[in-house]
Amino acid sequence: MKYILFILLSLNCFSQTNSKAQYLFDENDQLIGQDQFKNKLNDKKIELITYEIDTAFIGRFLKKKDIGILSSS
Repeated sequence: MKYILFILLSLNCFSQTNSKAQYLFDENDQLIGQDQFKNKLNDKKIELITYEIDTAFIGRFLKKKDIGILSSS
């Protein structure tokens, strides 16, 4: 009886899913939808960073900065 109870409790613990909300922001910190997100993935001037917080997954686009040396002309 103890073994059956242990198996049932362990199945209950492992069967729970932890789905978090997903938020997507553009380079101006505006919330965007999936269609805009897919269009911005191909843009070479911005990059995507993703991170996880306690309650959600965050995807944010950032503008790339060009760093270099200017010629004298």
